[in-house]
Amino acid sequence: MLTVELRQAQATDTVYVTAIDIGIVTDRGAAPKVEVVQFGQRDQTFTIPLDKEPLDVTLDPITWLLMQAGEFAKKALLVTWNPRARLGGRQGR
Repeated sequence: MLTVELRQAQATDTVYVTAIDIGIVTDRGAAPKVEVVQFGQRDQTFTIPLDKEPLDVTLDPITWLLMQAGEFAKKALLVTWNPRARLGGRQGR
């Protein structure tokens, strides 16, 4: 399970609503799997089911959005992986 916390940090009170891509690499040399999330709050957390621990996570990998983004950091509360979590609540075999 991958947990991503995002924050809109613009200086205005405006909160933008947009789809945003999150590129996830779980195998060396593989192309990133792209998950699309709907980002429409100042602070928002997204949980993405994964079969493996991510090797790399990239926000907006194709750079569709005009934005400045910092680096993702692997932290206990920011990026977590649970090998038993599956889509639809199914457990691993």
